[in-house]
Amino acid sequence: MPGRGTGSLTTMLIGSTFLEMPALTGDVRGIKAQNDPCREQVSERSAANRLSEDRIAKEEIIGTGDHDDIRALLEDWIKALREKDADGMISCQSATIRQFTLAPPLQETGNDRAGLQAWFDTWDGPLEFEIRDTDLRLGGDIAWCSAFAWLAGTKKDGQKSRFWFRLTVAFAREDGRWLIVHTHESVPFAMEGQPLAIFDLQP
Repeated sequence: MPGRGTGSLTTMLIGSTFLEMPALTGDVRGIKAQNDPCREQVSERSAANRLSEDRIAKEEIIGTGDHDDIRALLEDWIKALREKDADGMISCQSATIRQFTLAPPLQETGNDRAGLQAWFDTWDGPLEFEIRDTDLRLGGDIAWCSAFAWLAGTKKDGQKSRFWFRLTVAFAREDGRWLIVHTHESVPFAMEGQPLAIFDLQP
């Protein structure tokens, strides 16, 4: 959000499982089969293919649970943002979260519940928030997601705000639980003339 951010995901998993290639044995039915280089190459390729299939299957098993946990975490975070629930958002974030928001300052560290609730209180009614064109990547105990985010709502003074911005969310597993450890929000700015942020772009 121009202060915080998140939604549904399209996922890309990166695994880190490596398997050792077992020694290949010749055909015990005859010397001719053992000395046939074409037959040996086919056997090696078949074994390699089986190992590749096993590796992919194991990586999918490893990544599926983490993907589901992160997706659930993001859905909870988004729901809390839409409902302007400061405690709900903070429960999804690490105590040491580092945030680069659209609003000053350059960075915020830790969870400022009072500041977050004060920002929520400037809006009249619930917020619209969604993300699209997401790219989620996992590796060990670290993950990150980049996306386009849509924020819309009406301020207490009646001013309407609706715009897309760029969002990156980083995750880490802390004490066995996935938490949001970093958010980065941005919009492009004009490169010529007076530098001005551009809020009317669309994906």
